[in-house]
Amino acid sequence: MLNAWRRLADMTDYGKHNAWLNYIFLSFFTGLAFFTILSAIGRKMVNTLESTASVFSSIFGSFGSNDYSPSVSSHASSIGFAAFFASILAAFLFIFAFILAGFITRKAIFRDPATTFLISFDRFGRLTSLALPVLLVTILLGAIGLVVFPSFLFNIVCTLFAIANLFTIVPVTTAWKADKFYQMILAALLNGVILSILFAIISTIMSSFIIGLLF
Repeated sequence: MLNAWRRLADMTDYGKHNAWLNYIFLSFFTGLAFFTILSAIGRKMVNTLESTASVFSSIFGSFGSNDYSPSVSSHASSIGFAAFFASILAAFLFIFAFILAGFITRKAIFRDPATTFLISFDRFGRLTSLALPVLLVTILLGAIGLVVFPSFLFNIVCTLFAIANLFTIVPVTTAWKADKFYQMILAALLNGVILSILFAIISTIMSSFIIGLLF
């Protein structure tokens, strides 16, 4: 990781297993950061609802509240369980989509013979290694109940993912002799189409997954 921080774009000395380790850690911390932000938002909403309920209870009495509380608590636990696993799974799938889109674009538009799927994993992992400490800070701040600043940091991480995705499709050399500007336009369009399709598929899968866990 320290080597990656010193030279993010240097691909001459990557290790055999670094690509998969980068992907696993990056995806896990991204999902965990997203979950802690959701949890912080959920806790604030629950506190607001409890305050409102206590006000109504003091005015109208606590009729039915004892019967309702256990079911609410059980449902909240199931939502928390589903949100945790959905956040982790979504992070793995979304980051995989970035890597796959970059790999397909680089092979299809720039026809780079040196690009392999494993190298695409490692390239994206090195470029986004700066996101790991930011994600750790995001997780810690979200765990103590903060929302605004962790959300800002998470948006920075997502922006870094997008920049890294664009950087991975920029070739050093290309066998295609078309104008470089046209190449970049085609690469950006193809990359965007691939990401849109993959994100739509992932969103459908995640919706079905969450509904299955909740119901």
